[in-house]
This record gives sequence, C-alpha cells and structure tokens, in this order.
Amino acid sequence: MLNQQKPVIEGLGKSARLREAIKANFELLGISDQWLKNPALFYATFFVACYQIGLSRRYVIIPPSTITNVGFSAKLKGILGMSKIKDMLAPRFKAIASLIEGIQMLTKQNTVFEDQLYVLSKRNNLLTNSLFLENVKKGLVTLTHESWLSEREHQVLSNRLTFNN
Repeated sequence: MLNQQKPVIEGLGKSARLREAIKANFELLGISDQWLKNPALFYATFFVACYQIGLSRRYVIIPPSTITNVGFSAKLKGILGMSKIKDMLAPRFKAIASLIEGIQMLTKQNTVFEDQLYVLSKRNNLLTNSLFLENVKKGLVTLTHESWLSEREHQVLSNRLTFNN
C-alpha cells in the first residue's frame, strides 16, 4: 500500500507546485492596486490595420490610446499641411505598447502567425460594418469641431469611407 501511495502523493505535490506557479504567473499579468483585494485582469481592445499590395502585406497595430488636446506641434503641422493624426493617438499603457511592438515583429518573422492574423482580420473587418462607418463619420465631425482635422482633411476622410450594403 505504501508503494502505491507514494506516486499519488508525489503527483499531488507536483500538481500543487504547478498550480502555485501558474497562479504566480497569472498574478503578474494582472494589475495590483491598493484598492483591489486581488490582482485583476482588464480587457483592452486594440486595432489592426493591414495594408496589402499584391501578395505583400504590412500591419499597423494601434493600441488603446489617450486623445490629448491639440498641442503646439500639432497646430504647426496643420499650418504646414502635415498630418496631425499620429500626434493625436498617444498609447494609454506602456506595457501594451511594447506588447504590440512584439506582435508587429512576430508578423514579420512567423508566417503562420501572420496568416492567422490575416484570416482573423478579414473575418472581423470593421470597414464592412455600416454601423461602425456611421460612428466613424460622427467621430470625424467631432474631431473637426475639436480642431484636430481641418475641413479639407474631414472631407477627404469622409469621402474615403464607403458603405458596403
């Protein structure tokens, strides 16, 4: 009986140590705060833009962003006719921004991952969703009122949106 008991006890011990290791790794993924009793995970969306010419594809991954007020550099770029959009989107979380850089590198290095990302992005393409396009048009109006876009930029971007019914 002792010989049969030993493997069971060792297996339970290994399982307990493995569970603790997984729990510790999981807690590292979460956010610990003095107001939270336990570490917490949050869902943060990001967007993937795919540019394709022939068989060549390039991805731009846009992390959750904080929209800041129009600064001097953005106003100067607007006067000079340069794009201000990139200045508008500041990554909200540094950790996610570095993760996204890793994803972009992975798309260049791993063709299987890149193919899976392409198939997933084709299936979830927001540009084929008329409700999304309506919301984008409303957002463009808001950005124009907030002086992020000039009337000309607003018109150009609005004209590029097409509804797929």
